[in-house]
Amino acid sequence: MVSLQDTNFVVSLVVNIVLAALFFSLFLFFRKRVPQVYEPRCLKAGDGIPSHRQDTTVPSPPGGPIGWITNSIRYNDDKLFDSHGIDAVMYLSFLRTVVFIVGCQLIYGVVVLFVVNVVASTGESGRLNAISLANVPSGSPLLGAHLVSVVVNTALIFIFMFRNYQEYIRYRVRYKALPAAHNYTVMFREITPAHPFSVLSRIESVLPGHLAGYIPALTVPSLDKMLTERAATLRKLEKARTMFHLKGERPVHKTKFLIGNKVDSIDTYTAELAELDTKIETQQSENKYRIEAVAGTVDNFSGTGFVVLDNSVSANLCSRGVFDASGYKFRVCSAPEPEDVHWRWLGVSHMSRFIRTTIVNIFIFFLVFFWMIPVTFVSALTTLENLAKVPGLDFLVRLLSLSPVIVGFIQGFLPSLALIIFMIILIPIITAVARIQGLPAQSDLARSVFSKYYVFNVVNVFLGITIGGSIFKVLDQIAGGGINTIVDLLAHSLPQQATFFINYLMILSLSGHFMSLWRPGPLIVRWLKLKWLAKTPKERRAAEDMGQFPYATSLAKHILVFLIVLTYSTISPFILLFGCVYFALAFISSRYNIIHVHHPLYEGGGNMWPSTFNRVMAAALIYQLTLIGVFSSYLFPAGAAVTAVCLVATIIYWRKMHFYFSGVAEYGSLDHKPDDTEHLLKKKKAKEALRIEVAGVSSEEHEGAESSHHASPLHGYVAQYRQPSLLVPDEVLEVAGGGEAGDMASAAPMGSPSTADDVEMGTVNK
Repeated sequence: MVSLQDTNFVVSLVVNIVLAALFFSLFLFFRKRVPQVYEPRCLKAGDGIPSHRQDTTVPSPPGGPIGWITNSIRYNDDKLFDSHGIDAVMYLSFLRTVVFIVGCQLIYGVVVLFVVNVVASTGESGRLNAISLANVPSGSPLLGAHLVSVVVNTALIFIFMFRNYQEYIRYRVRYKALPAAHNYTVMFREITPAHPFSVLSRIESVLPGHLAGYIPALTVPSLDKMLTERAATLRKLEKARTMFHLKGERPVHKTKFLIGNKVDSIDTYTAELAELDTKIETQQSENKYRIEAVAGTVDNFSGTGFVVLDNSVSANLCSRGVFDASGYKFRVCSAPEPEDVHWRWLGVSHMSRFIRTTIVNIFIFFLVFFWMIPVTFVSALTTLENLAKVPGLDFLVRLLSLSPVIVGFIQGFLPSLALIIFMIILIPIITAVARIQGLPAQSDLARSVFSKYYVFNVVNVFLGITIGGSIFKVLDQIAGGGINTIVDLLAHSLPQQATFFINYLMILSLSGHFMSLWRPGPLIVRWLKLKWLAKTPKERRAAEDMGQFPYATSLAKHILVFLIVLTYSTISPFILLFGCVYFALAFISSRYNIIHVHHPLYEGGGNMWPSTFNRVMAAALIYQLTLIGVFSSYLFPAGAAVTAVCLVATIIYWRKMHFYFSGVAEYGSLDHKPDDTEHLLKKKKAKEALRIEVAGVSSEEHEGAESSHHASPLHGYVAQYRQPSLLVPDEVLEVAGGGEAGDMASAAPMGSPSTADDVEMGTVNK
């Protein structure tokens, strides 16, 4: 007998298949016609790619509906590590691992659980219920098949996650052995402000002769503000000169909004730029470090400093040390990559960051629960039963109920779509709130967003939908029954919500992943910017920049889906089919976008993988706790006991994995030498000539001697950690449309420290 749930499922499936076919066709149509959106890495290397990565273009995949898939898969992980980094490798490796786990679960579900659920019929209406645990009577010996699935699923997680962790260790050790600045540098926090160079004596006492450079970070908000104003003025000047070259008329503007005198835009912005350059040069010179300042103090010191050592082993050992008995002074850790450093937040103290994080966590705690109100309200309005209760909509409900297709669309497709939209709206809110914490690196910010978004997903999507559908009906039972009633409620509500989550996975799997390939948002935004907003070459390049891949939010969504699929794999094994489709399409679409579309602006060193592993283990525990409740409510105590053993085994496995791998995951291995170690040792003369560098100013340079160590990579490592606000601005004036060099030079004041020497003469970009 076909139930209403079956009708809703069929309608939702048809709608998603149609949308997936439409999105895939649009992707194939636009892929070769707009390569700036769909294959930008095949056109040029990323401008912001980390300095130690191979800054090369990616081969363009062949045309056709299948060629791009095989091309992306053939791009092996070692090559991906060299060109895109460990973050990309581990993200895709996790998706591949989950495909194997869910695929093996699907085999057992089809061969065993489907048959058992159909044979053990209790007369449940609906074909979906007939293949779920709801069709098995309480106390049935056939529940043993479901118990075996718990043991099999637990074993699969142990085996595949162990292999995935080993792969992470292999690439993490390789990453920590790269001849890159971050592997030779440590970051000290909570340095005494009155003695910013006191850290040098502590380093020298522990690792004598290995100190190569020191870069104290300053807090100069006024300078940062002037640099922001300079960038805005430079953009205005570029736009004015571009309009002049394109139209032949000198542009004018009013000095104030809607009022004020009209002035020549080129002359005005040129004068403003020269004035800002003078102020910036003055303030930069006041904050420049000198070698004589080693024994003194530094104004505006942030309390953070970067120490560069002459080999990665010394840096590794230093990052593990404790340099102050108090525990909260001279806190040391491995330095983030130079592109990853968030210079603005380096001045936030440990106590201030603790207070900020506490406030943010309290806000997130309340937001998690308050966010359930609009989600539940909108989801409730997508059912005809609840729409009929809204005054004035009776006629609409009667009209819509005439067609089962419309009913299936409203009740099967729209609730899941509404939930997905609400969770997408959360992303910018969580990102903005996480910034308040004052984290010192962009990768730390991404990890914070990942953690918070994962909590939102679990509470609002998994727990909210699972329990929320029936919580109000049995509220009085919960009040009087205690914890056992809550467990029974969860156990009995799971089979009822299986259809909703199947529809939810259908949208994410079919419509969602094919839309992520088509990417209508970036396509439309790029067209609007190039058509109406972007005038200068820099603006046009910014409009075509596809940015960094959203690892944090994508991982949080994938782990939520894994939690849903794992939890329902024993209760409603039909969900495994869509779980397998979801992760397979996620792997294919993400691999294409990472390789051919996005370029890494920074690299987090794979530091999100341990958090990913922990949440997978937490998902396994939630699954086992749920099945303990399910088996108890189905009068199967043996199943609950064995599942409890699996739960204990999972906790032990989790602790052992952390015990064996956490150290090497954080620090790498001391027996794995960098690729350039032998090369550096051969340069004995250059190594002996090294002196301590402070902010990139060496003792040889100060004395006027020839700097023989400039050929050494260590000098470049020190230079990479120079604070951007203390360097001469490197933005150059670019004009579209042509023009003589003399005209372009007039845009920058002669002798300016930041424009006259930086202007690209004769730059023409259309």
